Amino acid sequence: MLSGIAGMAGIIAILVFSLASDYQSDSQQARVAAENITQVLEEHALSIFNLTDLLLREVERNVRPEDMKLAHGAGSSRKQYLGALLKSQVDSVPEVGVIHVADARGNFIYSSLDPIPGINISDRDYFKRQMAATAATPEPVISPPLISRTTGKWTIILSRRLNFEDGSFAGIVLVILNLEYFQQFYHTLNLGAHGLVALYNNDLRLAARYPPSEKDTGKIINLQAQIYLEKGITHGVYNAKSAVDGIERLFAFRKVGNLPFIVFAGISGDDYLAEWRWHIWQYSFTATIFSLLIIGFILLQKRAEVALRKSDNKNKAAEEEIKNLAFYDPLTQLPNRRLLLDRLKQAWASNARNGREGALLFIDLDNFKSLNDTLGHHIGDLLLQQVAKRLVACVRKTDTVARLGGDEFVVMLEDLSEQDLEAAARTEAIGNKILAALDQPYQLSTHIYHCTASIGATLFNDKQQSSDELMKQADIAMYQAKKAGRNTLRFFYPKMQEIISARVLLGNELRRALESRQFQLYYQIQVNSSHHPIGAEALIRWIHPEYGLVSPAQFIPLAEETELILSIGKWVLETACAQVKAWQKDSLTRDLVLAVNVSAKQFRQADFVDQVKTAVQHHAINPKLLKLELTEGMLLENIEDTIATMNALNAIGVQFSLDDFGTGYSSLQYLKRLPLDQLKIDQSFVRDIATDASDKAIVVTIIAIARSLGLEVIAEGVETEEQRQFLINNGCIHYQGYLFSKPVPIEQFEALLKQG
Repeated sequence: MLSGIAGMAGIIAILVFSLASDYQSDSQQARVAAENITQVLEEHALSIFNLTDLLLREVERNVRPEDMKLAHGAGSSRKQYLGALLKSQVDSVPEVGVIHVADARGNFIYSSLDPIPGINISDRDYFKRQMAATAATPEPVISPPLISRTTGKWTIILSRRLNFEDGSFAGIVLVILNLEYFQQFYHTLNLGAHGLVALYNNDLRLAARYPPSEKDTGKIINLQAQIYLEKGITHGVYNAKSAVDGIERLFAFRKVGNLPFIVFAGISGDDYLAEWRWHIWQYSFTATIFSLLIIGFILLQKRAEVALRKSDNKNKAAEEEIKNLAFYDPLTQLPNRRLLLDRLKQAWASNARNGREGALLFIDLDNFKSLNDTLGHHIGDLLLQQVAKRLVACVRKTDTVARLGGDEFVVMLEDLSEQDLEAAARTEAIGNKILAALDQPYQLSTHIYHCTASIGATLFNDKQQSSDELMKQADIAMYQAKKAGRNTLRFFYPKMQEIISARVLLGNELRRALESRQFQLYYQIQVNSSHHPIGAEALIRWIHPEYGLVSPAQFIPLAEETELILSIGKWVLETACAQVKAWQKDSLTRDLVLAVNVSAKQFRQADFVDQVKTAVQHHAINPKLLKLELTEGMLLENIEDTIATMNALNAIGVQFSLDDFGTGYSSLQYLKRLPLDQLKIDQSFVRDIATDASDKAIVVTIIAIARSLGLEVIAEGVETEEQRQFLINNGCIHYQGYLFSKPVPIEQFEALLKQG
């Protein structure tokens, strides 16, 4: 009995420890998410204020001292010129609502509005500060949040002083920032149902907030962050109840560079602890059940002490153990392959009697190997046990769930229907139910893990089909589910055999392509805002002697799955270096930078650095003219090794570009450590920037991040002048896309350069 009580106490202790670990893990994830969001908010604010100040400087350069002496510029061509200039500047920066030029008395004499508002601002604090200054200030004067007399809305005013020739005060140029644009951007950031994003000035006066709170805008809010700010701490995390809406949140705050603003991101415990609270209920229920089981076990133990004295019971227990070892998987307690095949024979006999169909579902977990490699096999075993339980819960008691080994499971469904279509529909419904169940989060010790599966299905009846044939059919269908993107179900049909055969044939052709030099590099031009060529991206093409041009989408994935990508990648690198060498002989092309895509397998080779160095030295090229394009997913794997490899190549001058930026998940902390030269905005964001507000916000943020890290930024997939103009207006001056040229062979590429 004492051992039973000790066991119960142990179980409760394990559950309490697991809950504590979950709480710590969920809280830490929320802290990291909030801190990352504040970094994005800081870059967004810096981008807007820097763009606005550039606009102010542009107006300041164009306003002459004599312009300030004209009374409202009456009847002058200068009035028309300056009015058009101010309006064009407003149109180029959507966050700017209005631009005014005020004279020394505070009256507006030029404006982006027509007619010019009859407003005086001499009593405004920002005007008084500019008038009291002895000279133009190096930085713009930024107002606290205030209601604009022009628009009647909450705004922030940026202003610069204008002087006469003798240095005396002539007036100011001021920009009215529309705070609604900040709120629209904040709306695109997902911090949960009760999340909060806000912008305050240094006095903790609320400027912009999402969810919006109009009644609190402009008010000084008593925030706990003030304690940190007074101590000179520029960023941090704390828990507090919001002074605006009373919701308890985890807050991250960050000072916006040298600007008089602080950004905040808040995540509610109701959001980031929702799963943990659900676990409390689950674990409490589990602890109760375990307690009852232990009590039951104690009672059974008493009876067993009597029963075990009888030798025949001992023999039966031994026989049962042998049976379990022979027919059941010891890890999951599911039937093994041997028992599955036995039940499959019984199902065939049953089908012969009742004429109804059955089905086999071959289930393979997606990316299971990476879980074992990163967290260990003991964590992988926990996942397999939980998957087994979920599979059993998804099917009927008459069906069979078996584990073949590794991360492969088979579900056998019996007695479905006499009609093929109805049997297939029921099989698909159960398969989708399994996919949904397996897609739910798993609690693996202290880790929260998400795992999907790929399912292949095949129907069977009383026709003469061997067990091996059925298993092979289901396996082939599962492979097609993997190819379709994983987390899906595919049925076997005879044409799949043809697809597999064609794939094997393609693999053989791919090997011959390397040997017989069937590959070519095509080149897509990269230009700056003046349409001047700055480089190109090298893209591999397969010119098959019989089939013609084979799409990279067909052969690159196959090469990635095999070792062929290593040989292909090495060929691309050598060919690219040879082309750079050829370009160095011509003044038209000697400064062009050539970008080359690098696969994950290629980059992870132990001798990859030596391969690149050898290619550069062999062709005697300037390494600064070679740019290697990496994807986000490659960088997050073995980050320390990645940094070491990049640093070794960066040391000799090789450049790096982060391709498809924004489509994966790059930690901003890691991004700062990587020796990158360029961020490449993915074409999926560029495609709809003229119409999609979310894509606009993402592109502006990527440009701001690149600027803050001192990186060049280039946009790919630019196809229209409207897209290019948006990118120019937001600070991106390098482009690649069909607006300039599609990828072409080297002869056409060089002809394009000569045409200018």
